[in-house]
Amino acid sequence: MNQKFQIMFQIAESSFEELPRVCRTPAYVKRYLDLHDALYTAMTLARTKAERGRVYRISQTIWSELLAAGANPSEVRELLSPSYIWRHYDKIKASKVHVDSYELMYQLIQIKGRDFILRNLKKFQQRGVDIDTIAMNCYKIETKHDLEVQCAEMRVLGVNLTTIFVMANQLLVKESPKPANVYCLLYFFYQQNLSLGLIAAWIKDHCNPKIHESIMAADPLDWTIFGINLDDYRPIWVNMNFQDFISIEPNLKKLQSLSISFLSFLIFSKFTLPLDMVTILRIFSPKIT
Repeated sequence: MNQKFQIMFQIAESSFEELPRVCRTPAYVKRYLDLHDALYTAMTLARTKAERGRVYRISQTIWSELLAAGANPSEVRELLSPSYIWRHYDKIKASKVHVDSYELMYQLIQIKGRDFILRNLKKFQQRGVDIDTIAMNCYKIETKHDLEVQCAEMRVLGVNLTTIFVMANQLLVKESPKPANVYCLLYFFYQQNLSLGLIAAWIKDHCNPKIHESIMAADPLDWTIFGINLDDYRPIWVNMNFQDFISIEPNLKKLQSLSISFLSFLIFSKFTLPLDMVTILRIFSPKIT
């Protein structure tokens, strides 16, 4: 048992039972302020939902009297449950109590779940919460199917496509070891007319060796449709695969399929020492042994 809370709550409860419901005289003002202090202290000591509920039951019946007596509005706000504030939003908003609609939404998600927010979508928007923030807190994209279904729903609601792309980032990162899956997800956004600059920037920031190989192979996936410049990727690819071309058995087919010129290879590799001519010829001429 939380003994400190119990003691302070008993003080508040006793004060509450002795007070009239209307604060008219200076003497009553002081008693209301003392009650406020006891309630607020009890709330700070509360550790469980049940303990907070006991404070709410008292404070929610007299919060306007506490304000009239001169209690701190921000402290009075802490004595009102999120559910109570939601039900009496207009009345509380019209008082001295400041209500942050975004904070209230986050609290209600924890208490009532995301479905409650979506059921009351219009009210949240009317109370100043933008649709993109609602979407980011109420939708979760974990699979390609989620993306297809939820994207359609969110677009109808007016959610920005860029916001949906940000929401899909975790899925894209999860699929990054599989270039074909990443390509498929990015292609979905490409079909939705997302800015190519955003897609290209994502590829640049998350380009692992497997995605790099897929980009340079360009078969069967053409990554250039996403607005990337292959010249940005060739130097890295050459450095990654340098050993394939100076080994005893160079991978000539790999080089030829990527159409990297002799000059480009030398420039991108940033050689500090000249290669032996026979090695160079072996790299770029399959017929030389």
